[in-house]
Amino acid sequence: MDDKRVNGWERASVLAGLVLLVCGYWGPWVSHKTAGLVLLGYDLAEYVKFLAEYRAGTLAVWRGWFILPAGAITLALALCLFHPALRLRWYWRMVGAAAGVLTSLTLLPPAWYPALLWAPEFRLSTMVMLAGLAALVLAPAWRLLSWRWLILLAAAANALTAAGAVWAFLQVKPAVDRVYGAPAPWGWGWGVMAAGALLLAGAAVAAWSRRTRPYIMTD
Repeated sequence: MDDKRVNGWERASVLAGLVLLVCGYWGPWVSHKTAGLVLLGYDLAEYVKFLAEYRAGTLAVWRGWFILPAGAITLALALCLFHPALRLRWYWRMVGAAAGVLTSLTLLPPAWYPALLWAPEFRLSTMVMLAGLAALVLAPAWRLLSWRWLILLAAAANALTAAGAVWAFLQVKPAVDRVYGAPAPWGWGWGVMAAGALLLAGAAVAAWSRRTRPYIMTD
């Protein structure tokens, strides 16, 4: 099978994986009947800073794990959606590009101004945001590269960042429960994002298996 064209299962896995990644990052990781107490995936990088354990240095978790998924998701959208292997119409590509822009912009600091973007507290967020937006700007160029390398890069980036974010969330959850005064209901966002990363990983395995499968002669 040509590297410029994938089969239906692989195409569906990539598209479903991208949708789940975006929905999971934007979805609730901590649910609650009170809207103001719902924590979305992109909220956690800021929320963690205000936990007493984090401020005291007893909660050993890197905030960057909640930042990096935005860059990895935007990168995956940029690498995959414009490639001819997926055979998407232009308007679906534009929808994906818009999702990438919005996902990157979640990394802007609250009440931001230009000088704040390079403050030590927000420098990583700014760098990841700019890298994601740059990947989207260059998206038409990715179509010239090999599909199997692009899907491998997209899958690896999201597998790493999703795993890191879920691990960090599990470390933070007990501290969140103490703030809420009771075990906070689990949201669905973290699981959906992890499922999206797994689907991309499956698509990457399929792409490389398809390219490396030996030719067997038959009578």
